[in-house]
Amino acid sequence: MSNVTQKDLLLSIKEGQDKMAQTHLDFSLNMSKFIKDQEQINTKVLGYLENDNKTNTKGVVELSNENKRRLDENDTKDRVRIGMVSAISLIFGFLGSILIKVFVK
Repeated sequence: MSNVTQKDLLLSIKEGQDKMAQTHLDFSLNMSKFIKDQEQINTKVLGYLENDNKTNTKGVVELSNENKRRLDENDTKDRVRIGMVSAISLIFGFLGSILIKVFVK
């Protein structure tokens, strides 16, 4: 029969549980530190994304929307200019063709 007593078995189980408890504690501490560090990073990122009324600094989201609006306005202005140049060219072409017909006769 084996020379292992119940006391030895219980001590062995306790040692395993102690190691497991220490592993869980270490994991919890590491997770807590990670979450704290991540919160600081998230706060910093939000600082870039959102407006800061205290410093009157615009965030990336508002700047992006503002730039999109400006690009849309410029695109509209360009289309109007192209339309006006086309219309003026058409008018001058028409008038030129009439003048050529009048003076050629």
